Amino acid sequence: MSALAPAEATAGTRAGGPLATGRARALAQEHGWIAVTVLLVCAIVGRLALVGGDARWLAALGRVIVQRGSIPAGVPFAAASTAHWHNTLVLSELAFYWLQRSFGDAGLLAAQTLAVGLALTILARDARAGGARVAGISQALLLFSVGAFTSLTLARVQLFSLVLYPLLLAVLRADRRSPSRRVWLAVPLLALWANLHGVVLAGLAILYLYLTLSLVRVNRGRAVLLALAALLAVCATPAGLRSVDYYYGLATNLAAQRGSGMWAPLGTGLFDVLLVVCALWLGLRAWRCARPPLWELAALGLLALMTVRASRDGVWLLLLLVAPAAHASRARRDWLGLLVP
Repeated sequence: MSALAPAEATAGTRAGGPLATGRARALAQEHGWIAVTVLLVCAIVGRLALVGGDARWLAALGRVIVQRGSIPAGVPFAAASTAHWHNTLVLSELAFYWLQRSFGDAGLLAAQTLAVGLALTILARDARAGGARVAGISQALLLFSVGAFTSLTLARVQLFSLVLYPLLLAVLRADRRSPSRRVWLAVPLLALWANLHGVVLAGLAILYLYLTLSLVRVNRGRAVLLALAALLAVCATPAGLRSVDYYYGLATNLAAQRGSGMWAPLGTGLFDVLLVVCALWLGLRAWRCARPPLWELAALGLLALMTVRASRDGVWLLLLLVAPAAHASRARRDWLGLLVP
């Protein structure tokens, strides 16, 4: 069959002819497959999710703030002295208090499910903007969901990072494809993130890797200014410059030093094994088909080390791998990509 001439194609599109109808149907089908994947994962999360312990003490601290009308020094109900603790997460504390007061545990679980849905949607749009096909995106999202099962099914303060982290990645990848001033969106995003969850430090590190290994080659002045603005952004909390003390304490606390509790290193348990398998699977797919740029490779190395040190950080490694791994599938035998990278 001969191809449509440009004039005929334009006329067909304007007239709502078969070309326009076919494109609309294909687009709807693409969105449909991704929507099914996202809804499936959200349904599982909504059914199996539990409320984590930190969600309850954050809500309790939010209640104290509301009742007093001010931010207390330390944690009033803590067994040990916390007077030296600087509160940077007031916004998340108020959000958790409002959710629990208004809807009980159901509100916290609904927020977790919504965060997972938003995260998957952002990942899918990011991968699609980079040229990945629908089947490849669905496969990558499913592999991510299996590997990050424990993080997705526990309602904790990290639910904010599940949304903001992939959003930062999408901003950086969009800027790499087409450098522009929109990369400055990273600054207010980090400022918001700093008031919600300490994993903003991982976001800051990844931004710095992008600036030093990619953007500096294109626009050195913008890279330097962004680096300075980002550093100020993560201190834009109620603790101000004392936020640095909070971040230092977060990284050097006793549990982190002992590798206990939420800081437990990567082990041989079922969920840790699933995390490793899915990370390797996604990584192989990404390497074969997308060849991530240098800044992403450096970020993957950093996150891999963090995951070995504390398995709970594996979710951030998986999130970074989704978009490049989504390029693995080709043509109509896409679903074979689940079995053959």
